[in-house]
Amino acid sequence: MISGLGAADVRKFYEANFGAARSHVLVAGKFDAAEMRKTITEEFGKWARGPEMATNVPKPKAGRVLEVVERPGGPQSTLYLGLPVAYPGNPITSRWR
Repeated sequence: MISGLGAADVRKFYEANFGAARSHVLVAGKFDAAEMRKTITEEFGKWARGPEMATNVPKPKAGRVLEVVERPGGPQSTLYLGLPVAYPGNPITSRWR
């Protein structure tokens, strides 16, 4: 499948998924706020807006799941652990938008 993709396919994917509307610029450290705003505006101001923010973000479901997979003769076990994460629309996490 990958060998069938060309530069035009990559460009199409980029244009459909990346752009200023889906981006954030975060700056940390000691700096002059006005000068930083001016520099960011000059450097990123010409970037194409691109697609709107994704609204179909999956929502995690809280719950516990135990899956047992028999591995007769398997020399060891593999454990995968995960935790639910904050939904991007959460008021606490959305303040960075």
